[in-house]
Amino acid sequence: QWMSPNKLPQLKSFLRDGEAESYHGVDVEFRNGSEAVMTIYDKDGKELEQVFMHGIENKERMHQMMVDKGFQRKSEEEIKEAYERRQKLNVVVDKRLKEEKKRRADRLKGKVTVEPNRDEL
Repeated sequence: QWMSPNKLPQLKSFLRDGEAESYHGVDVEFRNGSEAVMTIYDKDGKELEQVFMHGIENKERMHQMMVDKGFQRKSEEEIKEAYERRQKLNVVVDKRLKEEKKRRADRLKGKVTVEPNRDEL
């Protein structure tokens, strides 16, 4: 049965806190309202397998599954660098989200007028 990663705190942490990406060749892509599925590709980009992550109970087993599937753990230095890049990206994304939220609030308050498209006049 499908279950949101938000209702599975260990899975959510494994994905969001960069633990999954602590392995070479792993990129996490978030899709709201989607099941946590790890898709494994070969070197040519052909899909080999899908692993439904909601059935894995804890982080220890998640890490063991990664090793069992042949993924190699990054060095501590590589993990640290990736974490720092992710933190910088999060700051940029947070700033953009706050700016968009403010623009929406201003529009609702009538502070911003939207000009008509000149091509439509």
